[in-house]
Amino acid sequence: MLRLWNTLTREKEEFVPINLKDNIVTIYSCGPTVYNRAHIGNMRAYVFMDTLRKVLKYNGYKLNHVMNITDVGHLTSDADEGEDKMEKSAKEKNMSVYEIARIYTEAFFNDINKLNIESPEHIAKATEHIKQMENYVIKIMDNGYAYETSKGVYFDTSKLKSYGELSRIDLENQKAGARIEVDPEKKNPLDFAIWIKSPKEHIMKWDSKFGKCYPGWHIECSAMSKEYLGDVFDIHTGGVDHIPVHHENEIAQSKGATGKNPAHFWMHVEFLLINNGKMSKSLGNVYLIDDLEKKRIEPLSYRYLCFTSHYRNKLNFTWEAIESAQKSLHRLRNLTKLHENGSENIEKREIDKYELEFLEAINDDLNIPLAISVAWEIAKQEKKSRQYYELLMKFDKVLSLNLNCGAENKVVIPEEIAKLLEDRELARENNTFKYSIVDKDARRIRYESSLDWLLASNMIIKCDLTEKIASPLKAFINNDKFKLYLSDVGLLRSLSNLDYKEILLDKNEMYKGVLTENYIACELYPKSKELYYYTFDKYEIDFLIKIDGDIIPVEVKSGRRTNSKSLNEYINKYNPNYSIRISLKNFGFENNIKSVPLYAVFCINKQKSEII
Repeated sequence: MLRLWNTLTREKEEFVPINLKDNIVTIYSCGPTVYNRAHIGNMRAYVFMDTLRKVLKYNGYKLNHVMNITDVGHLTSDADEGEDKMEKSAKEKNMSVYEIARIYTEAFFNDINKLNIESPEHIAKATEHIKQMENYVIKIMDNGYAYETSKGVYFDTSKLKSYGELSRIDLENQKAGARIEVDPEKKNPLDFAIWIKSPKEHIMKWDSKFGKCYPGWHIECSAMSKEYLGDVFDIHTGGVDHIPVHHENEIAQSKGATGKNPAHFWMHVEFLLINNGKMSKSLGNVYLIDDLEKKRIEPLSYRYLCFTSHYRNKLNFTWEAIESAQKSLHRLRNLTKLHENGSENIEKREIDKYELEFLEAINDDLNIPLAISVAWEIAKQEKKSRQYYELLMKFDKVLSLNLNCGAENKVVIPEEIAKLLEDRELARENNTFKYSIVDKDARRIRYESSLDWLLASNMIIKCDLTEKIASPLKAFINNDKFKLYLSDVGLLRSLSNLDYKEILLDKNEMYKGVLTENYIACELYPKSKELYYYTFDKYEIDFLIKIDGDIIPVEVKSGRRTNSKSLNEYINKYNPNYSIRISLKNFGFENNIKSVPLYAVFCINKQKSEII
């Protein structure tokens, strides 16, 4: 049973479509005013709209869905004040209003496509429905709910006793505080324009019964919803900012024309916050889908972020949050892909259990955060099964996160990571990976997915910093500090543009040491699949390995000179059973240090106490 929150009643109600016989759901959604680019706050409303569509389709319903494109008539203030937003934008950009509308309409659909948002069955442009709007205004007037002034036609709110039922506003207080100087001919402060008589300088205007006019913003939606859906339809969607003015006035207009509330369900999505505050151009925190992509954020990561909070709750956007969402999305995709060719057979009752849990979640007023958790539970199953994969693909018809593609098809390895291969990054004194070198403002979470990709592809080896000499070393690692090695020393030399002759002739001692250390990492890593290093005071131990349960320090030297203050200080402080030094010197044992020649590193056996 599908239950949806109805803003009109302030209750969660069972959804039953008007046309139950044909199983068709009728929906009207407030679309963009195409005077500028839609920002990510706007996009949350369309992600919600799309999710509602797909939940309804998942439940077996067919859809007749209308979304408007406001390309005229939306004033800079929702309260009938200011310039037309379209004309204001055209003046600022020195373009025609029709060019503005075309450019930003195209941009809008390009953005929603990136978010896997389906286009509704009908896209209704305001400029293509002017006659329907005029006829709607005339009908309201004929029914006694509107009056004409020298500036336009106004809806008479005093004639409608139920005015304010959606927003539940205190009408008396509203009247007391309302501004009336916009048109002194208005009968009531709350009356609003449904048809505006155009001044001479106004570009977008049409001949009508009332002279050269253009429509009020609110009348557009009422007229176009009636055109495609009739007097009454199932669901009207929009943002919470539409409740007190736009949608309240839509209801008033519809009742004035038809005597009916146009929608059975009014559904609204909450605001997107930016760092727990308002999104504002003056604050410089208005972000577009383009801005996400510039920071290497896949647009569908934003869709995933939207799913981390219920649509009726405010959602806080931070760059850390969107980066975390991307990492989670990529991991979910990778886990899903592991099931694609799985051979395990799963009992039908288990599949049915998960499917029921998902259905109950989405049917509980679109509880997508809970639905996502069901998908995660399936994806993380140790048994790899094609049945799980097919179930996740079914869920993805609602989620639309491209779970079938795997993160490897989407992750873009940041170019900055290549800086690890630059000369200055290969210097022994800079061999610890630093996010600040990649980008002075870089954070771990931004690059973690890319590093995971490199590690999974066996292109690099990670050596973690442990902050304590105790077992297990893994329990004491510092996630923000580690060394990275290429898994092929020849590739490292080539990418670094190092001349092998210089290395062989000892003309480049610094990089010879770096290459040697990388070689040792390549030899040691396959035996345990983990490497560690340690720093204390001002000293550093190149590697720590475990042999027979003992933590053994390993020092690497590229030549025959083996003096090392770091290793001596470590021995004095921690008194290990023995230490290992790898160099050009032959096998030996002196001062509790086992000497291993570079050519024989493979002899170090982590399972035996002897070096054979």
